[in-house]
Amino acid sequence: MSVARYSILPGGPDPQIASSAGAVRRAVARRQGDNTQLVRQGFQVAFVLLNLWVGVRFWQWVRYYETGGAMPWASRPPGVEGWLPIAALMNLKHFLLTGLVPEIHAAGMFLLAAFLAMAFLLRKAFCSWLCPVGTVSEWLWQGGRELFGRSWALPRWAELPLRSLKYILLGLFLYAVGSMSTGDIRAFLESPYGLIADVKMLDFFRKMGTTAAIVIAADGVTLDLAGHVLTGPGGKLGTGIMIDGRRNVSVKDGTLRGFGFGVQVANSVNVKVQGLQITGDDAGGPPPGEVGILILNSRGVEATRNVIARVFLGLFVRGGGSGANRLFENTLAGGDTGQIGICYNPDGLGTPAGPSGDLVYLNLVSGFKIGIQTSPDTRGNLFRENDIAFVQKAIEELSPAGANLFDGNFEIAL
Repeated sequence: MSVARYSILPGGPDPQIASSAGAVRRAVARRQGDNTQLVRQGFQVAFVLLNLWVGVRFWQWVRYYETGGAMPWASRPPGVEGWLPIAALMNLKHFLLTGLVPEIHAAGMFLLAAFLAMAFLLRKAFCSWLCPVGTVSEWLWQGGRELFGRSWALPRWAELPLRSLKYILLGLFLYAVGSMSTGDIRAFLESPYGLIADVKMLDFFRKMGTTAAIVIAADGVTLDLAGHVLTGPGGKLGTGIMIDGRRNVSVKDGTLRGFGFGVQVANSVNVKVQGLQITGDDAGGPPPGEVGILILNSRGVEATRNVIARVFLGLFVRGGGSGANRLFENTLAGGDTGQIGICYNPDGLGTPAGPSGDLVYLNLVSGFKIGIQTSPDTRGNLFRENDIAFVQKAIEELSPAGANLFDGNFEIAL
């Protein structure tokens, strides 16, 4: 005669519950004095608080550099790399093939290895004890049951496809990383995007409502809008077209309205932006306010024959990684709150260097408080034959005299 391993508490559920297959299961009752669940819940709360602390600390570190040191300094917590699973997977593959510990986002690799070891040795211990996403999911489930008095189960035809989504995503990530050579992995992680993947991850959470209408995610793309109009959310939110970490891209002939940024070109090479009409809401600052075209740490960018109106900053070029760009034959028209027509600044990530080696010519800049402004460490750029109708000042060169060349520009006060 067999004896059940667990006793059935008086007043508990029926010890025999028929499953869909007709099998009989016994209800499990924990022995008195078993504090496993209490300990587990303590671990869950502790790790949720730890992740919140890591997030706040990392945000403080990013804001220190974004504000040029105006915010209090905070050290970067290595634990933030636990939120970079793809970079961690890349590093793990590189380590297994080469035996070399990565220099970039190394903490993420060690965290991933620890999580995988826990999954193999202790099954669901990581998800049920440590993972903050699992904890929040459990809390939501418990809250829903308390609120509605029951839990709903999806029909099987809906549950299976939805449950499979996570495995499909995992398969895509494994395929993408598995198809990369060690050289490809190094090139990605050492690229401008890979170096600040943690910052990009933070921006995903803090700028969920400001995503781009169009993101160009491949090299060698030509986007011809053919006169079509993209309309943004207004309120200085969102980006019309985002080009980040790309090469040999061309965008032309369309209209962008109501975006915080009309076009963003970041960490890219050989990009052409031409024939666009970009219109803001004249919503003013604080900086950067609405921006027509932002060029951030990019080289070989051509911005030509664009018409940009009613923005806070017309053409905004940032970072010591920017250079050899040509900005020519654009029309920049400020509204009532237009601050700077053409602005050259550092990238806000901790280094004061501004762009160098650009050629800016034959632009019409009208209605901005300042026509052209260069930051103290912006050097070696040529500004010539621009027509500037200004409100307060035509050219404000904060860099030392002679650091940039201004030649043949025509100025008139409004």
